[in-house]
Amino acid sequence: MKGRPRTNFGSVEEERDYLKAQVDYLKKRYPALSQCENYDIIDELRCLHGITRLLTIAGIPRASYTWRATQPQRDTRQDHGS
Repeated sequence: MKGRPRTNFGSVEEERDYLKAQVDYLKKRYPALSQCENYDIIDELRCLHGITRLLTIAGIPRASYTWRATQPQRDTRQDHGS
């Protein structure tokens, strides 16, 4: 994306459409991210943006993200149980 980002919009809908276009552009430009890479990106951005919004943008179900985030706890329980 070249030039200065647009900052003034006539309506909320116009801003929403502009931001959706940016997201669609980036998805087409970088389509080959693995699910693991998407999780890493979400982990980096979660302190800046809501987790639900990030998961929606990435197309990842919240349950899938939660399952991945709790993997170390499950591994610990299995180690103690064996």
